[in-house]
Amino acid sequence: MQFLFTAFGLHNPFLSIPLPDHAVFPLAKEIRGELDLDYTALMIGNSFIMDAQAFDFVVSGQREFLSPMADTLIRLKTEGLLKTIDYNEIVDDKIPEIKKKVELALEDPIPWFRVVQAQWRALKDEFSSFHELYGSEENEETNTVHSGVLQYVNECGNVGREKLLTHLNGLLERKRSRYSQSDVGHIKEIVKPLIAQIFINDLIRNQVGSPFLDWDDAKGYYEKLYALSWRDNVDNLELLRQANLLFDAVIPDLKPNNIDAVIRFIRDDKAVDSMRSELNSLLEAGETISKDFFIKYSNKVVQRELALKSKMKKYRFWGAAITSLIPGGGVAQELGVAAAEEKIEDLVSDVSTSKMRWYYALQNEAYRK
Repeated sequence: MQFLFTAFGLHNPFLSIPLPDHAVFPLAKEIRGELDLDYTALMIGNSFIMDAQAFDFVVSGQREFLSPMADTLIRLKTEGLLKTIDYNEIVDDKIPEIKKKVELALEDPIPWFRVVQAQWRALKDEFSSFHELYGSEENEETNTVHSGVLQYVNECGNVGREKLLTHLNGLLERKRSRYSQSDVGHIKEIVKPLIAQIFINDLIRNQVGSPFLDWDDAKGYYEKLYALSWRDNVDNLELLRQANLLFDAVIPDLKPNNIDAVIRFIRDDKAVDSMRSELNSLLEAGETISKDFFIKYSNKVVQRELALKSKMKKYRFWGAAITSLIPGGGVAQELGVAAAEEKIEDLVSDVSTSKMRWYYALQNEAYRK
């Protein structure tokens, strides 16, 4: 499956302020004090599309902390796994329609404002920390103040600026049951750039014909947007969240640690498809990734391989799964493993068509070198 990366702030008709240092670039993870592309996002897709302007920004070297991401994106593009297109060619002709949709959506801005408030509660401290680590001194306000608030304040001019900024920040951070007519007008202006961005992302998805991967904090917007239609892209965001849980919380040691390893995994289409299928099955069953899930999954793998009685190979089982696999040494003895070890001798069959292919592939040393 092909996925789009979003590019917050670019081509947005309601944003004319300088974009914060944490905008534009796609899903990221901190690696040794710098930011790289989130490999988890790569592992649920077979190829990717990115805005050409966003790509140029990341690889330009303007933001030194994005150096690892620049290397990753260049490598993906060289390997033919990443395509860049000009999102503005899609958006520009549709700006009048986007503005109309935003106005219609904000006839009652309060429900959308609740989503904005929830997102801000999740991000406010992160943006402050981001600025301390990576932000340029001249961009402190841009990096730490809500973009919708800052855009509106700048549109209102310098007279009474600080007073208005304080008032709008108060609106954003305090939940009220009722608002004055004046405050409803303020709220509508704060929310406009955020809602426009959601419509832009959905427009690009529709025109290109591929779902997009956005930051997890944006999920509330899409749930509201798709509340009366099919939820395919909300499901894709949940798929990504479950993949993050799998690799960050349950089996972090199985996540490839360099772009070469990720590329090897992506090129194994059956491995990618089987992992996505496994996560989709989990969601359809109303479950979520947890250590209990992985214990059950690991036991299922062992039972399957014991039944097939194939040749022996070494595989690792991490975390809580170990205690489940070798309770009292019963399974361990059959597999020839000491209970104190974190390795088991697993019986591995031909998994070329197996639903479990992703699991075997990630344990294969060839994917990890």
